[in-house]
Amino acid sequence: MVKTHPRGPIASGRARKKRPRAPASAAALSRRQLERKLAVSVGAAARAARLRAGLTQADVADRVGIASEVYGRLERGKMMPSVPTLFRLCLALQLSADASLG
Repeated sequence: MVKTHPRGPIASGRARKKRPRAPASAAALSRRQLERKLAVSVGAAARAARLRAGLTQADVADRVGIASEVYGRLERGKMMPSVPTLFRLCLALQLSADASLG
């Protein structure tokens, strides 16, 4: 009897062997670490500029044109903004792009 599976037919009664995962390369790992540090740096710069301006997260999100939840994730360093969003963020907070990128 053959069962259907998203990856193709599987013979019943036989255990599938798991393929060993290739270890993440050092370059890929360091790239992820750099991207994470950059996201944290952008978020910290945005938060500091927002607090200096006396604005709330909702105010900045409205000026930039994004949802306040998205801006909150950006400020916490959980995500990187797109280039157009980063540009609008810098304009809204009167922040230079090089300062926001650290």
